[in-house]
Parts: sequence; structure tokens; C-alpha cells
Amino acid sequence: MNKNSTTIKHHLRFPKSERLRKKKEFELVLKKGITVASNNFTLKFLHGPRVLFGVLVSHTTDPKAVVRNRIKRRLREIYRTNKTHFSFKGSYLVIPKSQAKELDYHSMKEEFLSLVRALNKILTDENTN
Repeated sequence: MNKNSTTIKHHLRFPKSERLRKKKEFELVLKKGITVASNNFTLKFLHGPRVLFGVLVSHTTDPKAVVRNRIKRRLREIYRTNKTHFSFKGSYLVIPKSQAKELDYHSMKEEFLSLVRALNKILTDENTN
């Protein structure tokens, strides 16, 4: 493996240092974060020192753990492969709605990234004012 492929692989990782992991972190983003919503997702953002990403899939989305875990895996993969869209430092928390379980990967990716772009626009406008 050459140096460039190692750099690319490192960029595409999703290390623990980029994850929302503690209950208090989730609660803080839920309570104080900026909210942007679409038909299938709610995205919360709270400014912070580094980019953190988390997914919160409730039991009401689907009672089956297999379905909830599939949604989480897909959203983490979308984040991992599209980190450049997350241009503001802070905590991003995605909350899928119950109809999100019906989406295929590409539809989920398209809708989620459009939500991230909408959030970026709001944050950019907020910073210019």
C-alpha cells in the first residue's frame, strides 16, 4: 500500500473520537441543538470543538432491532463517505422518522445530504449576520 491509499483510508474511517457516545452528549444536542427536518429525518446540530456524529433510532421507528440497526448502519455509512459535507464543527444528531425504514440506501443518502446542505445554509447565514 502506498502513502496516498493509507491517507484516503484514514479519511474514510469513523473512529470513536467522531462519535456521539454518551447519554449526556445526546441529551445536550437534543435539548439545545438547532433543528432541521425533512419527511424522513430530523437533524439536530450543536456547535462544538470538533465534529461528532450520532444516530438516534427509537423503538417507535420500528419495533424490530434488525430494522433499527440497518437504519443506523446506513446513516453512519453516509456520514463516513461524505464527511466533507459536514463543514461546521459541532455535534450532529440524526433522528429517523418511522417512514425512513422504507427508504433504500440511495434515497436515504439523497434526502439526508440535502438536509445537511440545508443546515449548512442556515449556519452560514447565521455566521454572516
